[in-house]
Amino acid sequence: MVEQAELTLTFDLRTIEHLGIQMYKTLPPVLAEMISNAYDADATFVDIKLIENDSNKQILIIDDGCGMSFEEINNSFLVIGRNRRKSDSQNIGLTPKGRKVTGRKGLGKLAIFGIATHIEIQTVKDGKENIFAMDLNDILDEKNNGIYKPQIIKYNEDVTCKSGTKIILSGIKRKNPIDIFDLKASIAKRFAFDVPDFIINISNESDETVTITNDTKWEYINSQFEWVFDDKHCNEDSFLQDNKIIGKIVTTKTPLPEEQRGIFLYARGKLVNANEFYGIKTTTSLAYNYMTGVFYIDYVDDSSTDLVTTNREGLIWEREELQTLKAWLVDKLQFVEKQWSEKRTQLKEDEISKVTGYKPSEWIETLPKRKQKLAKGWIDSIYKDNSIDENKAGELIDHLQMCLKFDSFDDMVTDLENSGLDEVKVLDLFKEWHLVEAQELYNLSRGRIKAIQKLEQFINEDAKEVPTIHNFIKEFPWILDPKMTIYKDECTYSTLLQEHFPENNEVLEEDKRLDFLCTGFGDTLYIVELKRPSCRISQKELSQLLKYHAFIKDHLIGTSESSYHQVASYIIGGSIVGNTEFNMQIEAMKTQRVYIEIYPEMLSRVKNYHKEFIDKYNELQKRETTSVS
Repeated sequence: MVEQAELTLTFDLRTIEHLGIQMYKTLPPVLAEMISNAYDADATFVDIKLIENDSNKQILIIDDGCGMSFEEINNSFLVIGRNRRKSDSQNIGLTPKGRKVTGRKGLGKLAIFGIATHIEIQTVKDGKENIFAMDLNDILDEKNNGIYKPQIIKYNEDVTCKSGTKIILSGIKRKNPIDIFDLKASIAKRFAFDVPDFIINISNESDETVTITNDTKWEYINSQFEWVFDDKHCNEDSFLQDNKIIGKIVTTKTPLPEEQRGIFLYARGKLVNANEFYGIKTTTSLAYNYMTGVFYIDYVDDSSTDLVTTNREGLIWEREELQTLKAWLVDKLQFVEKQWSEKRTQLKEDEISKVTGYKPSEWIETLPKRKQKLAKGWIDSIYKDNSIDENKAGELIDHLQMCLKFDSFDDMVTDLENSGLDEVKVLDLFKEWHLVEAQELYNLSRGRIKAIQKLEQFINEDAKEVPTIHNFIKEFPWILDPKMTIYKDECTYSTLLQEHFPENNEVLEEDKRLDFLCTGFGDTLYIVELKRPSCRISQKELSQLLKYHAFIKDHLIGTSESSYHQVASYIIGGSIVGNTEFNMQIEAMKTQRVYIEIYPEMLSRVKNYHKEFIDKYNELQKRETTSVS
């Protein structure tokens, strides 16, 4: 019988290459296809086992589904492009258990060859076991003329074990080790199976095991507010009801990593569009940094028109049928964005009220009209700053109350103006003022103007890099870039290695020292090197900065110990050694986010940035002088 039985795979070489090898190059989407097959086979579990011996890497995918008969292998599994939803004679689009079939294009089987060159499939159905193997190199042999005969290892042998399928992948192309926790997070985002009897397990040779259910994707979300969209909560939304859409949007207490922001769309329990904001400019509101969610839109995959891309990473938004859906999603996102701001403000005010004993909004109403707008602007800034907790916010608002009753900074300003060239005293006054941006919002304009004036004085006097300019920049990092805050002062390479790689015994030939490492909003780490205003930046100084840049990029950026994914480096001096070759190199370095800053240009830029503050300050100074005279 074995000699007479044959399995046949008919194909075009380009189909295997384009829809298998090229489209599926990473592990998560490949495993997602295997998991979908198990789900469609009415399995209650899928066990994925990662075997990573250097000599024999393998991935096993085991399920307890209905399995395949020899005829089903030949007439269904080995038919590329078969649409199972149309091919089934009964219950079109549904499994015997009533699950909605996720497979549609009949191309998932090709995904395997994106990560492996050899596959063995062991499957049992109705007491009959069949085992066959396929090898990518043999499939792509042009001598086959598009017809490939898989190797039959067992043919319809009688067995007593239950139905199910085991897939063994070998010839694994991936070289890097697999982190099952990262894999868990990635797989969890690809499914939304709303059934209680389907579980995905992933394990490795270290006896680490993770389990994925429909709730796993929410394990990584520290939810603060939630909006539910279904018939009950949206009974006047005809588009939602007509298309049986359900879903929810959540916002978190702290900003989400970029890979988690946005709305995921699912149909038939499977991802059909990765997270995005569907055309909304997310820079218009901080809310989108905190927002994620899911919508179940089965109707798009029930359509006779195929609206999902082949690799199921996104919908084909150019189709006219999806324009209404896109507009509906934008409307829901903008609705949540508006409510998020209101909810956050109310929550923070409630927390601050417990500290201060009064509601800031009620206090604002007691102020004269001319001060209400000013107070509200400051308090809104305090509410929006996540680095300010309720206790600190209460202190700031109490201080704000005092400032609005009395011009409490007059004495300090006078002391500053009378301080002459005593730089230490001036810097002590700045420290006393607490003019770091996130801490003293109420005196931002006046303090920043004085800082700008002091910087100009330092440049004119060619102040020393250490301690004068160093300490000044340390106190006012926004002078360099409004997004910067000081992170580490005078870091050494060895200290960074010790902190972030405690088991690394690397000995550096030179223990180079950075002036500053700075953080800002987002995922960028800033390197800052300071020189005196009289210093001319040459190839020597730039080369040293590039060494710093490369070290931080190699040892910190993108590591599991660091939340930063980008690095930008600055060196600041009085001028640049002018020659065409060096200038060309400087321009080229900008693409790597390496910059040379010149003090006069930096001063001009910061003055322009604060021009509105400066003009208003000069106007007030003129009024005070006029009133005195």
